[in-house]
Amino acid sequence: MAPDWAENAYIALQRIETATIGLPERERASAIEDGYRIRFGSVASTRANARATDDRTLPFVFEATYLALFYARDPDLYRRLRLIGDEMENRQLANDEHRASIYKSMIGLRRFDDARSYLERHPTLNVDPPPTIETLQGGGIGPVVYSAQTAHRMKEVPVDLDRETRLIATAHPLCGFSRSAMEAAAADASISWVLPQVLWLAPPDQTLDLEQVVAWNREHPTTQVVISRAKSDWPMIDRWATPTFYLIDNGEVVDSFSGWPRGEDNLSRLRELIDPLLSGREQVD
Repeated sequence: MAPDWAENAYIALQRIETATIGLPERERASAIEDGYRIRFGSVASTRANARATDDRTLPFVFEATYLALFYARDPDLYRRLRLIGDEMENRQLANDEHRASIYKSMIGLRRFDDARSYLERHPTLNVDPPPTIETLQGGGIGPVVYSAQTAHRMKEVPVDLDRETRLIATAHPLCGFSRSAMEAAAADASISWVLPQVLWLAPPDQTLDLEQVVAWNREHPTTQVVISRAKSDWPMIDRWATPTFYLIDNGEVVDSFSGWPRGEDNLSRLRELIDPLLSGREQVD
């Protein structure tokens, strides 16, 4: 192969990333993963292949693998990223930016034990340490989320979609639009009554921001944010942009809308979305 093939292949993968903006998230992830596998194939896919890859090529394969893993969250891509990172360490090609990418991938995939071991090997990384997890005993009948207990500890909590939640909102305290939506909903009497039926769900990001989540939950008891464990726990969610609202019935999406643009009547759209809940409330009353 020509010396610059890996750089060109990585640039082509970045173009796919840009070209797929706006597609449903699963479709976008599939396109990026397919583009990666077409362009990089078995390059550095095993330790032997990684050792046979030249110094100029290996960092581009690393960056391409990290990009594909960010969207596809495939265990094989995680395995490849780890072995490429190990080979780069052996050759003294790795820097803290590469190490941070590996660590963030571990957090995003909720591989907290891996992250803890990795941070012990690289204690100078400027990252938040992985939290301790209070695991759920006995399992549950639905998805599991993390409840932020402190800035360093989370608790697994089961979610029963049929009994506990009829409205899911992907949201995050560090998202200004999410904060506006949560504050507006809590302040509006025509909506605030439904808040106990809302699951404010932070996406499975590569940072947990536990200090900010704990602070928000302490100051906003009616709009408590929990943290998702994995996208695969929520097959009904096809858009993790914040905020996005999903009306759920028996685990299926009935209606949804995304965004909270300034200057628009967002509360009216939210009232329209929760109208089926209002009808149910009136029947009970």
